[in-house]
Amino acid sequence: MQPATQSSPAIKQHNEPRAADGSILPNWQAVTQIMDNMGAEHVARRQEDIASQLRANGIAYSPMSETNATPRPWNLDLYPLIIEPADWATLSAGLEQRARLKQRILNDIYGNQTLLKKGLIPPAVIYAHRGYLRDAVNLNETLNLPLLGADVSRSPSGQWHIVDDICQFPEGIGYALENRLVLSRTMPRLFRESRVLRIAEYFKHLQNYITQMSESDGRCVMLAPGPSHPHYFEYAYLSKYLGYTLVQTEDLTIRDNRCFLKTVSGLQRVSVIYRCIPDTRLDPLAIGQAGSKGITGLFQAVRAGGVKIINPLGAGVLENPALNNYMPALCKELLGEELALSGPPTYWLGDAKQREHVLTKVDTLLFRNIDSVGQLHDPSMMNPTELSELHKNIKRTPQRYVAQERIDRSVAPGFRGAERVERQITVRFFMVREDNLQPDQYRTMPGGLCLLDTVANGRRTPFESLLGTKDTWVISEGPVKPVTLLNRQALDTNYAVINGELPSRVAENLFWMGRNAARCENVVRLLRAVFETLQNDDGPSKSASPARSAIMRAASQATGTLPGFYGRGGVRRIENPQRELLSLLHDPNRVGTLPATLNSLQNSAAAVRDRVSEELLQVLNKLDDTCTDLVENVYTSLLAEDSEVLERISQKLDDTLMYLSAFAGLAHENFTHGDGWRFMMLGRRLERVTHTSVIIETMLSQNRDDVHLLEALLKLFDSTMTYRSRYRSQMDVRLVLQLLLLDEYNPRSLAYQLHEIEQTIKRLPGRRNMSQADALSRLAIAGLSRIRLADPQSLIDSSRHSRQNLAKFLNILTTLPNDMAEVLSATYFAHVESSQQLADVSVSISTAIADMDSDSASSKNKP
Repeated sequence: MQPATQSSPAIKQHNEPRAADGSILPNWQAVTQIMDNMGAEHVARRQEDIASQLRANGIAYSPMSETNATPRPWNLDLYPLIIEPADWATLSAGLEQRARLKQRILNDIYGNQTLLKKGLIPPAVIYAHRGYLRDAVNLNETLNLPLLGADVSRSPSGQWHIVDDICQFPEGIGYALENRLVLSRTMPRLFRESRVLRIAEYFKHLQNYITQMSESDGRCVMLAPGPSHPHYFEYAYLSKYLGYTLVQTEDLTIRDNRCFLKTVSGLQRVSVIYRCIPDTRLDPLAIGQAGSKGITGLFQAVRAGGVKIINPLGAGVLENPALNNYMPALCKELLGEELALSGPPTYWLGDAKQREHVLTKVDTLLFRNIDSVGQLHDPSMMNPTELSELHKNIKRTPQRYVAQERIDRSVAPGFRGAERVERQITVRFFMVREDNLQPDQYRTMPGGLCLLDTVANGRRTPFESLLGTKDTWVISEGPVKPVTLLNRQALDTNYAVINGELPSRVAENLFWMGRNAARCENVVRLLRAVFETLQNDDGPSKSASPARSAIMRAASQATGTLPGFYGRGGVRRIENPQRELLSLLHDPNRVGTLPATLNSLQNSAAAVRDRVSEELLQVLNKLDDTCTDLVENVYTSLLAEDSEVLERISQKLDDTLMYLSAFAGLAHENFTHGDGWRFMMLGRRLERVTHTSVIIETMLSQNRDDVHLLEALLKLFDSTMTYRSRYRSQMDVRLVLQLLLLDEYNPRSLAYQLHEIEQTIKRLPGRRNMSQADALSRLAIAGLSRIRLADPQSLIDSSRHSRQNLAKFLNILTTLPNDMAEVLSATYFAHVESSQQLADVSVSISTAIADMDSDSASSKNKP
């Protein structure tokens, strides 16, 4: 097998591990030797280890083109990218210079606009870009640009080029962190012996900067889109690592030009927002917003100094690729230095001379809209329709387009499965301000996110559709000191401010996570009971026993999958249940089935991913794998009435129940028993009240005392051993009801659930010192009192063929959970009225330029 470090002479690209004479660079030698000596099985095993760690940590990715699809697993190559010390000295110095330069440009654009007035930047370059915000002009916040990202590639000559700037909110920081943690665990010895610089220093500087910005009565929150966003996994992972509350726009509100977090304990002051949302979706009242979503009044609060934003409003204008053409002159003007790292030669089509030059060499250039990042149009790869559309767009708005020279990127060795390959790379580096008081001090993360793709001729795959990634190892010339975020300053910080920090939206998601987990367990227990009765009846096609009929009907009633085994044809479906059971096991689009219920649990857990432990995530992954295996293997065998299929399905259901029990145990033992845990437990208990009431009513409201039915009912609630040890007698319906309904010491009984609900409600925010019961407390007390006052004998008294007293008793309790959930929702959970944008107040480019010219002329006419 050819080692991946052997480059084909036909490829005119820089080969990262190779020096100019073709030899392996010193710091690559140990890595390439280990990688080239690995057998295919060893490589596959290591890659599987990486995939398992990433999945256990909940790291996934949804490409923008597949936002409705299941998130892809994050793809990390086993082979790291090595950055030599000499290269790092060049890169870090150039990147930090660029950060300082971008900071100065930003200050000028939203301040005096001297660069525009002098003509160093054509005004249309700025005003044509959607990142320019008129609302950000003269905002004090624009003086600070703490975070920047830059996509860097190496040309065939070995020179580094900055191909894109990421300035609004540098995406990929969390992925770079996860890549480092996973690869250092996968190859710990190689990592230690390679003298790799630690990236924790970057996060330490970031935390210190935010601490300096924060006020004593405020906190920092990470503002991000919801779970449906492609990068949500990264935001949740990063917020957990940094220790900042992950919030969405509906979690925040502006009062008196100050920002507050809406929590179950009331409003909590926010002084710093680390945002991962573009400017155009932050404030519906601002000019040029993309819709009615956002935090109403946020821009005015920033202007008044009531809240600070990282990165500042309007920073997106710095991502304009048209600025590349003017960066050398800007660097001399603002820093008095030569530009260390340039971008690819760029021509702004809003300039007539540059446009004429471009027309002479169209086929050799790449075109892009100035608002895009990494999306390059190659005329040689476009069909006539696409080429005509691009030509029309450029002709209509030439100021919104640039042309760039093609620069082939370097290649680095890696793996595709167990096969050694070479792939083109682009590295995303990240810079952070060292000190809030010293604006010219930046620090580059000694590492980064290495992006892989296969497109050639200078084109790039956008970050939203990337093929895979590598960890980037920057090598130190000497020993590497360990770095930790748990420094002395952190230990001296006053943490009293974070008490009670549970956003209302998060409380609601935890409530539903608890409820969906209980619902999943209920569905699995019912299905397991159904298949056990089928085994006892010697197969699906045999005549149905009373226990089988009752349990199947209970399954339809409790899961809400009616008509199911009820209604017209219900008896026939009970005797031939294969298709109905197949739907319950297989159909994700039918509410109440196992796949649909599990999807609900996964979605509610994803919404609070930043608050879920790694162990819980692992259990959810195992649960998903088990159910997927069950669904994939049951389809044909169940219809074929395979003699072993019932046993296999029962075993898979047992495995699923085991993981659900592990989830419940971890949720109880590993969650801090604060307000979030209480809402989760309330969801779980309320769901059990509903389930228990429905099941018992369905199975016992008819005057049936079949022994097998009672045994199945006890097993359904995991109470068989308790019954036998306590009563040591034949099955008796009165004793079964005593155990499952009225016993407050049986954790599966209705009485136990209601007792726990009452006690939990007393500890909810705002209720610990209440002298009188409110609506929520009264509902809990009423339910528990009804249980305590019930007479078992009267419940089993029957007239003709039904137990009407029992049915009436349970019907009332069945409605209680929904009544309580409504009161909980109205009291604690977030319900934000949608806002409406009254008019389109965006300003055209020509108007903005006219305003600029008018301001310049009036300033010249002043005495």
